[in-house]
Amino acid sequence: DERIREIAQTVEYPVRFFYQEGNRYGFGSPHLHHRKRQSIPLRQLRTIEAITNVRALEIARLLDGVEIETDAHFERLDVDEYDSPEQIAQIVRSKWRLPTGPVQDVIGAIESAGGVVLGSSFGTRKFDAISHWMPNGRPLFIFNEDAPGDRIRLTLAHEAGHVIMHNVYSE
Repeated sequence: DERIREIAQTVEYPVRFFYQEGNRYGFGSPHLHHRKRQSIPLRQLRTIEAITNVRALEIARLLDGVEIETDAHFERLDVDEYDSPEQIAQIVRSKWRLPTGPVQDVIGAIESAGGVVLGSSFGTRKFDAISHWMPNGRPLFIFNEDAPGDRIRLTLAHEAGHVIMHNVYSE
């Protein structure tokens, strides 16, 4: 208990934060999807993993008991049941009522379908984003706000593909 109090004081979080229930995921878990460069050091990955788990706990608490109605939804589509990822992308575009051509507002499209999108500074440009399904059934996307806008757009579309085509729920 004393050690937890010292850590809480150092990181400026309340002691009760360290006793929260909820799943925490690490890299290598089938629950987390991410986009990064290979050269990122393990220490930075662990920091990003911690940031992700803290944000996921915070968002889950904020959304607990909240009903959000959306016209579009994230639907899991198993890539093995379709001809290609491109076919799945066309199905999603149709269901989300996205026009042909570039998606003008990727964050808006994800949020309109019920996804939660957050920007965070990961302290490196070698890590682009991370995503996973939260226990409330909504996908969470955390992107590197220090990345250029075009990279953020590509990365969020890439992460949306992960959560749609990989059938792994957070439990």
